[in-house]
This record gives sequence, structure tokens and C-alpha cells, in this order.
Amino acid sequence: MQNFSDKNRHNMELRSTSSREERGFSNFNPKKARAHANDAMSKVFRNPLILDAIFTKVPLPDLKAFRLVSREWADVASTLLGKLAYLHTNKLFTYKWIKFRQVLPVNDKLTRRLLISGEFDRSIPSNNKKADVTAKVLTHVANVSHLTREIKFVAARKEFVPPFLEGIRVLGSTKAHGISILSAWEDDTMYTIPAEACRKLAPQPDLSSLTFKIFSDFKILSEISSYSRNLDRKHNRTTGCYEFQPLVQIWLEAAPNLTTLDVAASLYPNLEGCKSLKILKFKFVTCKVHFPYLDLDNVTKMLGQVQDSLVELELSQYMGDGCAVKETQTVYELPVMSKLTSLSIRTVNVYRIRGFFDEDHFPKLKTLSVHHGSGKSSLSSHLNLWRGHSGVESLALTMDFWTSGDEEDFEGKIIHLFPAVKEFDLTLKNISYTSIPTLNRSIESFKMWDLERVDVVVDWVKRCCVWVEVLKAVSVFKGDKSLLFSYIDVSEDQFSHHIQDLVLYSRGFKRVEISGRVEPEFMERIRPIFEASGAGDAIDNMENFSDENQQNMTLQSTSSSRPEASLPNLIPDSTEVNANDPVSNVLRNPLILDALFDNLRLPDLKTARLVCHDWNDVGLTLLGKRAPFHINKFFTCTASKYSGVPPVNEKLMRRLLISHKFHPSFGLVKRKAELLTKALTQLTQLTREIKFVITTKEYVPVFIEAFRILGSTKIQHINIFNNVKTLRAQDYQRLTPQPDLTSLKLQTWQDFRSATGCPSHLQIWIDAAPNLTSLDFKGCFYPHLEGCKNLTVLKFEFSPRYVDKDGLNLHNLIKMLGPNQ
Repeated sequence: MQNFSDKNRHNMELRSTSSREERGFSNFNPKKARAHANDAMSKVFRNPLILDAIFTKVPLPDLKAFRLVSREWADVASTLLGKLAYLHTNKLFTYKWIKFRQVLPVNDKLTRRLLISGEFDRSIPSNNKKADVTAKVLTHVANVSHLTREIKFVAARKEFVPPFLEGIRVLGSTKAHGISILSAWEDDTMYTIPAEACRKLAPQPDLSSLTFKIFSDFKILSEISSYSRNLDRKHNRTTGCYEFQPLVQIWLEAAPNLTTLDVAASLYPNLEGCKSLKILKFKFVTCKVHFPYLDLDNVTKMLGQVQDSLVELELSQYMGDGCAVKETQTVYELPVMSKLTSLSIRTVNVYRIRGFFDEDHFPKLKTLSVHHGSGKSSLSSHLNLWRGHSGVESLALTMDFWTSGDEEDFEGKIIHLFPAVKEFDLTLKNISYTSIPTLNRSIESFKMWDLERVDVVVDWVKRCCVWVEVLKAVSVFKGDKSLLFSYIDVSEDQFSHHIQDLVLYSRGFKRVEISGRVEPEFMERIRPIFEASGAGDAIDNMENFSDENQQNMTLQSTSSSRPEASLPNLIPDSTEVNANDPVSNVLRNPLILDALFDNLRLPDLKTARLVCHDWNDVGLTLLGKRAPFHINKFFTCTASKYSGVPPVNEKLMRRLLISHKFHPSFGLVKRKAELLTKALTQLTQLTREIKFVITTKEYVPVFIEAFRILGSTKIQHINIFNNVKTLRAQDYQRLTPQPDLTSLKLQTWQDFRSATGCPSHLQIWIDAAPNLTSLDFKGCFYPHLEGCKNLTVLKFEFSPRYVDKDGLNLHNLIKMLGPNQ
């Protein structure tokens, strides 16, 4: 389903609680939860405070599923869902024959945030019926006027706007705090919103936030004659853009207590009645023919209407750098923004107002954010419009290109204009290795500020050598330093070559993050290197940033003053754990964590390790029990020798997997065989289970010889899966007894002719396990079980090959069962 919500919000569809799909979710077992309802642990998990703390840290799909566990869980989960997700109200309505069916019942807590979009049930094909649904969403869903706090209306057609407004009128005054209206109709539509549709609305005293995103990009006909011939059939372009002014205005007039306005449209809203407006985000949408320029007189007039209330202002323009730019304009009535503390200018090339940007007109300005483009959109030319401002303490600078040439003394101008900067946010885009000298020169100049905090973001850099140079350059700043490399896409070889330098130069930073396209296998291989280098548990499975099988990674310097603080890419809105909080103490209890983590999926279990040391300890223990450790991939080979065994937490060595997948540096089968020998001979006493997938005959003697070197182990279960069709039969010497080995699973697909006995490479494991209690055997052989005096469970599946014309040999079967009957 298409996501119409914000970055950290999601859409939501309701399903009947009898849905088979929801009953079968894998993360929790409802029957198990109800069976232990009276248990002390169950009582802990029915505590609303504990549930709320836990549920805020799970993804929305799991949160939906949690509602099925019990009434207590449903109550807490529904409350959180109502705050985090939009209820997709369109799909509550279905149509049969000539009338609508009754609206599906909805939990009141889920109606807190409503989404009205262009997606309808299949039973509603016509636009007329869809328009009816748009109005009925507001009037037929129970308690909207009393319970709903936010409405997002995504208009797929302009024809849906009047029904939406009519539904609002029927509701009258509501408790809604936020309304968003977004255009999603096609360009050059012929329909015009009628004037009578924009009649006055009932007062909305609780409405404090309004958002309008209205884009009407009319197509341009190549010839005037073509336009004339189609005038009777085409939309009247000369008046088309003005139809949205009344739509915006009726909402502004209905919201006497409006504090936040976010508008992107080809219009200048009248803010005369917005006496309480604190935050204004204004993006002028250039309409290619009729609105090619921004009228700065209209902008300053609009700002003058809220000059005594506005605290935060953001100015930008849609397609600003791509359209014609007017010369600097002199505006004679300049407002004094007496309370404004934060100013952001996204497109400096169009907001060129002479005599406006200074301390006289922005006396309380503390935070300034500007976007530095190139050419005519250069910030250098815009800085000439500024006069010094000693009150700016936080400066955010975005650089599309960082090159030398026309930007002489750019840094000096900024420092001269804003001498009191304490916090510096720098975003660099499209930076290359040739830009490093200019970057070094600029940062050397910026050192003149007595900075307390520096946050640097570098986008779209695909060479690790540039990362290293940026790290070195930024490291000279004073104060707390953070650096983010985003949208990266580098090869493993390139990254591995620079990994030591990245760790070395990140030492002085509070946090260094690397985010982008990284294969999961690559992450698993580099994590031990970071851990061994002192970066701690800084790299793990993060929020999915790009494709489904790609992950973010974060390198966090060990010099961080908050080593247990939550990582921003892991869990949104999470905070550092407070050791003195009762809920925090509960969530640190190993017994509670063990019960909770036992029901998490492996990806969630891995990410839960990053919350704090206590979660990491329990998470590692459970991972060691549930997930096999892929030992092949933790070795690399350089020239004629391998790089050694990377450090691995011993708890993860409980279960091992040996397969056919090796690091790309191992090309020859001989090298891979040598690796397996070295890996297996360094097993810890904590290893309890091994799964060995035979993909080539050379690995069999290596695996057996390694165990002969180890002698007796603590291994309790061995799983051998033979995926080689032909394997030469040979005799192997007996292994050292394995007294702890109680379970064997042996599967083979070999094609031995006249096979009456079990091949030696499998039989020696049965003979080496005097205390064997469980044997799962699948193949075309009959193992010898004379020594298995303690065997209590036997699973035998005969899998004949084409040479076994007679199939199962009952004589051999009875002979195998005889000693253990």
C-alpha cells in the first residue's frame, strides 16, 4: 500500500480479528500467552507502564499483531497505533448494488489520526461514488468530531475537494489539532473548484496546525495556434492557479488559534487573522507560465502580518534553481520580526531582499540555516545583502558544490557576519577528492569560531579515500563533533582497504555514522574488525535504508560521552535508559528480557542488542542459542596466507554453521579446506551444536581430521548434510569419544551401488557417541547401531536412488533395528 504519511509514520488498515493472517503471526503465540496469564511473569507483561515502554520499541506490523494477545495488550497497542499510524478510512466503505454497506466498526483509539486518499475498495469504481465516500468518511465513522486529532486529505482528483469540505461543515467544530491537504491530481485537469465550495467553515478552536501542498503544474502548448484551437476543450490557464487561494483562506479564517502553517502553493496566504502563528514554512511553487517569479513585495507583506508572533520561519521555492531569477529587489516596507529566533532560507537566489537581513529586522535571531547552491544561486552573492548579526549562535550551511574560484573569502564573509556562532551544522554534497584542499582551507577559517558542537553530513561520496580526508579535515574542529556519510555505495575491497584509517581518525568524534547500500554479508565480516579495533558494538543490523536485503551501518567512536545512548537509525524516538526509573529497572531484569527477547524475530533481536549493555548481554545469549554462527565468512585470505580468526563474542559460538559460502578472497578449494581446519581447531568449550554442509568431497576428511585434533568436546548435536552426489567410499579411523554428543542428524544423497552399510564418514560419528539418545538419519544406507545402547529416538527415512530398483531392503532394516529393539 502506498505510504502517504510522513517519514516516521505509517498507514494502517483494519482487519477482522478472525483473520487467519493475523492469527498466524510469528512473533508471539497468543495461546501460550493466555496459558500463562496467572504466572508472575505474565502479570509483569500486563502492566500498562511496562507494555507502553516495550511497545514503543517495536515496528508497526508487530504492534498490530500484539493486539491479538490479550485485552491488556490490545488496549496499550491500540493507543500507540492511534498515535503512530493513520487509519486509512477509505477502505472502511464498500458498495453493493445501489447502496453503501454499513461501515466496519472501529476501535475509538484508532480514529485519532485519519487518512483520506485516492485508494478505495474495488466495489467503488466510479468517481461519483468515490466522491460520496470522501464525504461519508467524516460523517459516518463514529466520534470523528470528538476523538480525531489529525486528518490528512490526499486529493486524487480536484472533484473530491468539495465533498471533503462539505463533510467538515457537517461535523461543525471538531477537536482536530492538525489538518493536511495534499494535491495528487493530474496536471492540466479541466475541473475547477467552484467558488460556492469554499464557503465559510465552522470555527475550529483546537486547530493549531495546517499543511497545504498544492501543485498545479499546467502543461505548456508549444504553439499559440494550438492553444487557440483547443481553447474550448482546455482548462482556462489564466485563472487556474487562483482557485486555491479561497481554499487555503477558509481554513486560516476557521483556525483562530493557529500556531503552525506549512504551505507549498502558487499563492501568498493572507495571515491577517493569524495572531498566534509561531511557525511558518512557506514554499512558493513556480507555475511555468503564470508565476515565473516570486513577488517579494507580497512575501514581506505576508510576513508583516505575523511579525509580532512568528518565532520560526522557513522560506523556499519549488523549482527555485531551475527558473529565471529576478535581480535583487528593494522592498520599501520591511517588517521587523520582533520574536523570530530561527530562520531557514532554502533557495537564497529568489529571496534577495535588499536591506532586510540584519539585526535591526531580526533582533532575536539565534539560529540561521541557508542553502548554498552554485552560479546565480550562490550564497556569496546573497551574503552581500546581509549586515552583521552578533546574535546568531547556531548556523546550518548546506553546500551543493564545494569548489574554488568564484567563492573567494567566502568563509571570511560568514565569520565576519556571524561572529558569535557556537553550533555549526555543515552539509556537503557532491564533494570529490579535488575538493579536499578547498575544504581544508575553509575549515581552517571556521576554526576562528569558538565552537561547542559541530555536526557534518557528507552525501553521495563513493570513494573511501575521500571519507578519510573528510574525517581528517573535520577532526580539527573544537567541541563535540559528529560526522555522517550518507547514501554511500562502495565495494567491500575499497572499504576494507581504508577501514583502519576510518577507525583511527574517528577517535576524537562523538559519533561517526556510515549509512547506505551495504550487503548484509559484508556487515557480518567487518563487524569483528571494528570491535577488535576499539569501536565497540558499533555496527549491527540497522533500519532498512535502501533495498530489502541491504542495511545501514554505524561506526561509533569509543570516545563518546554517552556510550549507551540509542542510535538514531535503530529505534525512532528512543532515549537513553534511566537506571533510576522503575520501568527501566524492569526492562533491565535478565528474566524479563529473556522472556521478551525469546519472542522476537532474529532481525529484531539483533537490533535490540544496541539499546544498552544489559540488552546486549541477554540478546547475545539468545542469539547464540537460536542462530547458527556462519564461521566460513569470518576469514579473509591475502596473498599466500589467511588473515586469522577475527575476535568473536563467545556466546555467539554456541551454534556453528559450516557451508559452501566463503569470503571472495578464497578462490581455491584447497585454501578453503585449510581454512576449515584452522577454524574448527579453535572452537571454544561453549560450542554445543555444529551443522556441516558437504558441498565438495575435499571438505569431508578436513572436518573429520579437525575433530580428531580437538579430541573430546562439549558438543551435544551434530548435523551433517551431504550435498555431493558422488563421494568416494573410504575408511576413516575412529574418533575420540564424544560423551556429550547425544543428538545426530545425518542426511546423504550419495549414489553408491550395492550399498548395504553406512559409509565410514557418517558411521564414525555414531560410533563416537556412547551416550547418543537421538538419531535422525536420511539416505539410502542402513547405519550400524550396535553401540547405541542409550538410543531412545530414531528417525529413519530411506531415500532410494535409481540403482535401488527393489527399494527398501526389509532384511537390512530389521538387522539395523535388532540391537535396539
